[in-house]
Amino acid sequence: MKKYIMVLATVFWAGAFIAGKFSVEEFPIMSLVFFRFLISTLLIFPIMIKLDKDWKITRADLPIFLKLGTIGIIGYHLLFFLCLKFTTATNSSLIGATNPIITAILACIILKEKITKNHIISIFLSICGVILIFSNGSIESFKNFSMNIGDIIMMIAVVCWAIYSIISKKAVEKYSPIKVTSYSFLVCTVIMFPFIFLEKPYVYLPQVSINGWISVLYMAVFASVCGYLIQQI
Repeated sequence: MKKYIMVLATVFWAGAFIAGKFSVEEFPIMSLVFFRFLISTLLIFPIMIKLDKDWKITRADLPIFLKLGTIGIIGYHLLFFLCLKFTTATNSSLIGATNPIITAILACIILKEKITKNHIISIFLSICGVILIFSNGSIESFKNFSMNIGDIIMMIAVVCWAIYSIISKKAVEKYSPIKVTSYSFLVCTVIMFPFIFLEKPYVYLPQVSINGWISVLYMAVFASVCGYLIQQI
């Protein structure tokens, strides 16, 4: 049953590439990251408190959560939204699919983990699945695929997320996955708050359409909260 529910999470995450493409047309990058994770934090924290009665973290562990929030949530999503200004949702999703490969390589280097035969098979199958969906079974589809600055930015974003995945492995040795995610969201929200004023929200917010807000809500509710909850619970 779990694997079928995970398919739903994958669908939610895939939709974030499309929603992100719409939202970057109406929101500045830093504000977009802030509003997405402000909503996500407000939603996931009550759930985390209900599921994890011991919901606090120690002051000594603040540095690890700062790393998770800045590298994984802020770093990845700033680059993710920036890349969508220069490339297509299809290109960014294809590059995003390389995340398991990058994570496995970095885990091997940093954590000294072994890349097993099952890891290799899983990575190969995931990449094949994405390629099959993109191409619709036709090699001709790849004739229109080309690299640009947005694709390079997305590659850097994937590295940020891989580093986040590795750091979070250390964090979940002491805290529950949902607590790690919730506080990572909170760190992102708190740090990004001052920066939104550099983008003059009083100028662009009155002009944001309903579709723009729906895109942000989709990413906050489905891609962030629902997707991560499905993955962790």
